[in-house]
Amino acid sequence: VEGDEIKAQRWLRRMVWAWLRRPAMVETLRGLGELRGNRRHKVFEGGESVGLVVEFNGISFSSYKDFQRHRKVDWRSEPDWKPKFEVHIPKEIAKLPPEMVELYLGVHKQAYELSWKMAEDPDLKAEARYVLTHGMKTSFKLGLGLAEAFWIAEIRTLPSGDPEYRWFAQQLYRELIKAMPELIWVKSYVDWKDHPLGRIKE
Repeated sequence: VEGDEIKAQRWLRRMVWAWLRRPAMVETLRGLGELRGNRRHKVFEGGESVGLVVEFNGISFSSYKDFQRHRKVDWRSEPDWKPKFEVHIPKEIAKLPPEMVELYLGVHKQAYELSWKMAEDPDLKAEARYVLTHGMKTSFKLGLGLAEAFWIAEIRTLPSGDPEYRWFAQQLYRELIKAMPELIWVKSYVDWKDHPLGRIKE
């Protein structure tokens, strides 16, 4: 049974989303969007009052850690630490000779099997997560405000970023627009280009 506080929060969230869809508010969003000259210009103040829950699925532990470089997300939601033999293969590795790709997957499989064995031991269950590789995939949920979601989507799609987490940041923005099409009027600085891996000038 939900408590009164949770019910009140959900009611307030529905009211805010309904308010954002009003014609007058669409014009306001359009005007606020025109004021954004670059990604450092914050999304409207009320954006922090709109709560979101974002779920990332099939993301590597490497990209999960990258999302924490400017903010700590695991205090809000820990990732799924259960070992899975689902491995992210960067396109640079996928282009290598088949025997190299097989070696890459073989190392991950060894780590996966060892982690499972450790997890079955009550005394080593916590330590089993340290065997997981950066390439193994996980999932996690994140609670954040609308303005913060815009900020993450924009800063995490910079050209110098890793291709995998850039894709997830782009998906974050796509899902925002899918849930609330009117937000398209708030000027976005999400970078949609496909940049090669490596540090470049920004």
